[in-house]
Amino acid sequence: MSYELDMEEIERQVYLSYSEDGLVDIAIGSVIMVWGLMLLGEPSGLIGLLGLLGLGIWYLGKRFITIPRIGTFQPGPKTERKLTNLAVFLVLLGLIAFLGILASRAFGSTFATDHPLGILGLVIASGVALLAYLLNATRIYIYALVLFVAFAGGEILAGTVTRFDVFAASVIVGGGLILISGLIVLLRFMRKYPRPELEA
Repeated sequence: MSYELDMEEIERQVYLSYSEDGLVDIAIGSVIMVWGLMLLGEPSGLIGLLGLLGLGIWYLGKRFITIPRIGTFQPGPKTERKLTNLAVFLVLLGLIAFLGILASRAFGSTFATDHPLGILGLVIASGVALLAYLLNATRIYIYALVLFVAFAGGEILAGTVTRFDVFAASVIVGGGLILISGLIVLLRFMRKYPRPELEA
């Protein structure tokens, strides 16, 4: 029993080190900021590729930055279940939000139809908060709050500010703050875990 607990603690520590490279932060910040920049122009089908941008940043970062420093990490059954539960939760959350907006439109004006961007922000923030729980990273809870404020606040201000797209600006600023934070975390990670060949 003691051996199993020790192995679980070792896996937890390795997993925390593996996820403290700031790549999740950079991926989230980049996707949100680029989406905000796209809102300044004409929205296009390219918005659907933003998920690939985030995955690409995460995958390439792991491949060329994280793995050369601390090696690969194969999650245990508990961690894999957490990842599966996260994916299922995000899909269900998005589906509930989508059905809620459709129902609101069918039955007349409601809070959801009057504030769709705020609801979208709440859905995204909820997903990011769950990711923070999965990674046990306090800073990602703060990102969830930043995103909700950016979406809801930007939507509210858009009703009074007309000289520029205040919602897009709010989203860009929110994504930019997360991106900068992620870059700082990444730099700290690289200093803590230098590449082996650089130590010789």
